[in-house]
Amino acid sequence: MTPFLSLLLIWTSISRIPDTTALWREEEALRSMELILEDLLEEAPEEYAETLAERQAYRERPINLNNTDADRLRQLHILDEWQIQALLHYRESYGKIVRLEELTENVKGFSGQTLALLRPFVCLGESGERPASGGKNFGKHRMLARYGRTLALSKAYTEHKYAGSPDQYLLRYTFERQDRFRLGLAAKKGAGEAFGKQGFDSYAGYLAFKQGLLKNLVAGTYRIDWGFGLNVHTSGNFFGELSPDMLTANGQGIRPYASGAEYGYLQGVAAEIKLPRLWQAGFFYSNLKHDATLSAVPLNTAEENAFFDHVRTYPETGYHRTASEIAGKNAARQQICGLNLEKAFASFHIGLILSAYQTGGIYTPDLRLSNFEQTVFSSLPPSRGANFSLYYRWLVKQLHFYGEAALSHSAAPSFLQGLQWKPSELFALSARYSYHAAGYYAAYAAVPNPRPPDRTHPGTEKHEFSWQGKISLPAGFRLDVSGKETIESRNQGFALRTSRIGATLSLNRRPFSCYLRFRNEHTKSRNGCSLRLNLAYRMPFGLLGESRLETRDFGKGMLLLQDLGYALASGFFQCRLRMALFQTQGYDHRIYAYEHDLLYAASSPALYGKGIRFCLLLKGNLPKGFTLELKYAHTLMDGVQSMASGDNLIQGFLKPEIKAQLQYKF
Repeated sequence: MTPFLSLLLIWTSISRIPDTTALWREEEALRSMELILEDLLEEAPEEYAETLAERQAYRERPINLNNTDADRLRQLHILDEWQIQALLHYRESYGKIVRLEELTENVKGFSGQTLALLRPFVCLGESGERPASGGKNFGKHRMLARYGRTLALSKAYTEHKYAGSPDQYLLRYTFERQDRFRLGLAAKKGAGEAFGKQGFDSYAGYLAFKQGLLKNLVAGTYRIDWGFGLNVHTSGNFFGELSPDMLTANGQGIRPYASGAEYGYLQGVAAEIKLPRLWQAGFFYSNLKHDATLSAVPLNTAEENAFFDHVRTYPETGYHRTASEIAGKNAARQQICGLNLEKAFASFHIGLILSAYQTGGIYTPDLRLSNFEQTVFSSLPPSRGANFSLYYRWLVKQLHFYGEAALSHSAAPSFLQGLQWKPSELFALSARYSYHAAGYYAAYAAVPNPRPPDRTHPGTEKHEFSWQGKISLPAGFRLDVSGKETIESRNQGFALRTSRIGATLSLNRRPFSCYLRFRNEHTKSRNGCSLRLNLAYRMPFGLLGESRLETRDFGKGMLLLQDLGYALASGFFQCRLRMALFQTQGYDHRIYAYEHDLLYAASSPALYGKGIRFCLLLKGNLPKGFTLELKYAHTLMDGVQSMASGDNLIQGFLKPEIKAQLQYKF
């Protein structure tokens, strides 16, 4: 027995018997999203971190079920449209809900499992804010400081290719008062970035207010999800992939933003207003400096050395480490404005969105040395455009229709149509098709063109069809199946076809749950299939366990994983320990494994080659509102002299990482 487990058992024997209910519920909620989170973390880890921050806000400022509306319930992404309508109908018919158990006893579609997932985020009191113990509640302050770094230096650091140190810093402050007034500020320095004249590499902040008919007013940085992603939409939103009876995108509205991600948000002012007769209006204006990769294009003039700047790409990584990344920081000004108008009927919603954008303008034009002469680059030529879209939702008995049709100023179309069918609580099926013309571009939306089409980049035409289904089987089993196929034609050239199909068989019987998942995918970054068996269970002495066996491409990749979790009944202390053994035939057969991290942080390392992944996460609630979290992880590779490649090359076979986070609430 390891010294760590011996110490843990001794501590348990002299303390109160732990109550793992809260920890189990937290694990259960995360496990329901884990498969989608792994895919998202592979592409955009900061998107997941912000999602966790939003869910934690609902945990600490729960929604009052006795005075909330359908839009607010949709934001939780726990209840489907049928459950939301049933809850509102029950409240209108019988008055206030006295006990949460009324939902499972009297409201159609609510099971014990649904109530368990819902319970941490809702309340029945007059206020949706949980007051601090003792005395009046004048608001909640939260201050957070995070530090992290990889201890082994990569080639980019040893050869001084990066401007700064490998240390990562994040500072964040938020204030909330009864869900009416909110203030948030965040400052971040990423690994390899340097402290400059402005201090941290990036800043974000907001002031938000709501009262009465004013549903939301935000000044500063914010995100918006209107419609279904074709016109005004946060590109990283993934909630719609969780279940076949959940909506995608719609319902999130305007949300204040102050986190570590340096992309995917707007900056300016935005508001949503409730109008008479169930009308709702929203508007926004954003003026934001955007990262851009520029290239010089010769002007068609008689002047020999005349150029104009052309935007090649708009990076959404937030990295400012190398000379080229720093040169592209805030290189282009992006202005976007929009208007939304929505009308709600009993079971039908319809809305329209108008948006316009202008991108262009270099703040400090560069000088280029050409033929020993200095030629002044002209300012970035502005690119302007507008978009119009109509969207709807229609719930009729067991069917739910939704969709959006959009048109750009150049008459390029884009549309999406979805259908959900839920004949009973045991079965649900959904299908969705979307099309984007090559010339369609929206500056802040989930569309394939990252920049306006022009003569050097005619654009990408994209067709996408996806479907999902879930079936509740006897003995508590559930089967989820899904598939997606995408066809993209870039620059009027060869069509790229990608596909993914998967099935998950799960069983949830407390204190035990498990799932068996199969997936076959042919995408831009992954090719092959995987099979995973995952078991989660409660153990003696207040321990939670999770075991996993996963194989990729018929034995070309193997992963054996063991997690242990522990929490004191008082909530004073929590810890998680992971040990993973892996062996794959190279990076193409890598395996991603979602990993618990600090609050508001994200981790899903790519495991490949042959080695061991170890991780220890500790959390302690200290006196006077302080919370301290520590994480140590390392990846040990067998039979290698170096790890990774290119600028990420690390000499040796060990890659240790540390993170620390201190949070103060008062």
